[in-house]
Amino acid sequence: MLWDSFQLQPNPFDLSFFSPEYSMSFPTFDTAPSLSLTSSLSTTPNSDISNRTEESIWKDDLPCASALLNPRPLNGPTVRPRPRGPNTATDNSQTIASWLPCSRNPCYMTSQDYDEISLSVREHAANLPLDFQLPSKHTMSRYIEGYSSFNLHQPFLHLSTTRFGQMPLELVFAIAAMGAQYRFEAESALSLYYAAKSIIDARLDKTAAAVAEAAHNFAVRARPATCSQGMAHPAVTSTNEAPLAIETIQAMIICMSLCSWEYKNLLPDAFRLAEQVALYLRQGGFLSSEEAPGDGTWQQWIKSEGRRRTVFIAFILFNLHTIFYDVPPRLMAREIWSIQMPQHEAHWWASTASEWEEARRRHPPLSGTFGDYYLDLIIPSESRNTSHRTSAFGNLVSIHGLVQQIQLTRDSLVHLGSGCTNPDEIPLPEDVYLKFRRALCRWDTGWASSRDSTTQPIAQMAPLGFNATAVFRIAWIRLAFSSMASSRHFSSRDPAAIAAAFEKCPLPERSPRLYSAVLQSAHALSIPVRMGIKYASKTQIFSWSIIHSIASLECALFLSRWLQRASCLESGCLRDEERVLIRVVARMLKETPFYKPAVGDDEWNGETIRHMACSVLRLFTELFRESHLFDAVGPCIEAVDRYASTLEC
Repeated sequence: MLWDSFQLQPNPFDLSFFSPEYSMSFPTFDTAPSLSLTSSLSTTPNSDISNRTEESIWKDDLPCASALLNPRPLNGPTVRPRPRGPNTATDNSQTIASWLPCSRNPCYMTSQDYDEISLSVREHAANLPLDFQLPSKHTMSRYIEGYSSFNLHQPFLHLSTTRFGQMPLELVFAIAAMGAQYRFEAESALSLYYAAKSIIDARLDKTAAAVAEAAHNFAVRARPATCSQGMAHPAVTSTNEAPLAIETIQAMIICMSLCSWEYKNLLPDAFRLAEQVALYLRQGGFLSSEEAPGDGTWQQWIKSEGRRRTVFIAFILFNLHTIFYDVPPRLMAREIWSIQMPQHEAHWWASTASEWEEARRRHPPLSGTFGDYYLDLIIPSESRNTSHRTSAFGNLVSIHGLVQQIQLTRDSLVHLGSGCTNPDEIPLPEDVYLKFRRALCRWDTGWASSRDSTTQPIAQMAPLGFNATAVFRIAWIRLAFSSMASSRHFSSRDPAAIAAAFEKCPLPERSPRLYSAVLQSAHALSIPVRMGIKYASKTQIFSWSIIHSIASLECALFLSRWLQRASCLESGCLRDEERVLIRVVARMLKETPFYKPAVGDDEWNGETIRHMACSVLRLFTELFRESHLFDAVGPCIEAVDRYASTLEC
C-alpha cells in the first residue's frame, strides 16, 4: 500500500482473503514488508478488513509544512521512522537536512562562467539559429535553478562541483532549456532547445564524418585480395578512439526528456534522440561491464557514478516512452545487466570531499550490479542471495526493469488454442504471474528497507523513492490488465481520439489477480485526497515527476474500468472481496466533492457503482487540470473529462 503508517503486514500485498481461487500468501519466500496488509486479515471479518484498510489511508501521518522548514531527526515525534535493516542503521542525530540537495546546489552562474559561455557562443555562431540571443547572466542563473527541480528527479549531473563555463555549450543550453520549462517560460525553453539541438547535430555530424573518414582511409590502405583478418583491427580502433562525449549524451537525454512531454511537433525529435542516445551509449562502451567502486578520489567517484547514472536515466526515460507511447524499448534490461547500481543519494549530494567521506562512513558503499539485484527479485527464495542492497535510485531502476519484463513477456506470449483473438486479452500463465508477483513483493521489501523510501510527497527528501511507488503501481496494473497498455493514441495529443480509445478499452474480467492493482490504484489517488485536493493541485503536483501524472492516469482509468465491470453485476452477485474493495474506494471518494452517497450505505447497486467509476475520473481531472508542466498531460486531462461525460450520459 506504500504508506509510512501502514503497519499491518508481514507479507507485501498478502491478499489471501481476496482469493477464492488460490492462496496468495506465499509463505515459502522470505519477506518482511512494511507496505501491505497483515496476514491476520485472512481470518478477520470482512467489515474489519475494510475498516483497517481505510484507517491506513486516513491516518494523519503527514508532517505539517512548518515542520519541514526545520527538519527534525528521523526518530522525532512528527514522523515515525520506518524499521530498517541492520545495514542501514544510522546515528539518530543525523537529520534530513544534512543531505538535502537544495543545500548543496546554489545554481549560481558567476560572471566568469557567463563570459566563457558568451565566448563559446561566438565560436559556435555558425551552428546556432540566426535569431538566437543568449539570455542574460541572471536569467541563465534562474533557468539553472529551475533545472535543479528536474535534477532531483533525474540526478545524473553533479552541479555543485561543475563550472558552467567549462561545460560543453550544448549541455549548458539543454540545462537552461529544461530550467526555463520548469519556470513556465516555454518560449525561452524552445529557443534554448533549438540552440542545444543545433550544436548536438553538429557534434553528431562531426563524429559521423570522422568514422566515415577512418573507414575510407582503411579501405584505401587495405588490399582486397590479401586483406587478412588481423588487418581489421586498425579500423575498429580508429572508429572507437573518440566516442561521443558523455556530456553530449547527457545534453541529448535532457533534450529528449523535454521533447517527450512538450510540444506535439517535438515528439519526433524525442524519438530520434532516443535512438541516437541508445546508439552512442552502445558505441561508446558505456554499457560495458565495469569494476566495482574502489577507493578513488571524490572527483573520480563523481565521474564514474555520473556515467552510471546517465545510463540508468536513459533506461528510465526509454521505459517511460514504452509505458506512455506504447513504443518498443530502445534499451533492454539485459544491456545494463553488468553496470553497478547507483549509490546512496547521500553520497551523490555531498558537496565536498569531507561530506562525501562522512556519508560513506555512515552509509557504506553498495556493491552489486543491476543484474545481481534483478536476480534477487526473480529467483526463488531458497536460492536468493540476500546480501545485495540498493539505493532509492537503484529501486527506481529495478522497478522499471520489472515493468519492462512484464510488458515484454505479455508481448511475446503465443497461446495456440487459447481462444483469444486479441493478444491483449491473453492471460499470463499462472506460474509466470506468480513469479512476477513474488518479484514485486520482494521489490516492496527492498523499497521499505531503503532509507530514502517515502510516500509523503511534501517530505523534503530526494523524491526518487516516491517516484518509484508510481512505477510500482503501474507494474501491478500491467501485470493484472494488459489492455491498459495499448492503443491509447497519446502521441496524437488529440483529446477526442484519446477519449475514444479509452471508451474502446475492454472491461477487465473478474479475477483475484486484479485485487492488488485495485488497491494500489485507490491508494495512489488517495494521496492528494488526504492532503486536500485543492492544496495538492495548486502547490504540490507542480513539483512531482511526470511519472506521477502517468501513473495517476493509469490508476484512474483502470479503477474506473474495474468499477464499470462491477456495476454490470447485481448486488447479490458481488464477491465479498469485491465489496471490500468497493467500500475502500467509496470511503476515499466521500472525502471529495464528486461523490456523496448516504453514509454507511453498503448496498452497492449498479447505478451507484457506475457513479463511483465516473467520480474517480473527475477526481483525476480536478487534480491535474491546472497542475502540469508539460503539454502532453493537458490533452489526457481533456480526454478523461470527455470520457467521464460519456459515462454520465
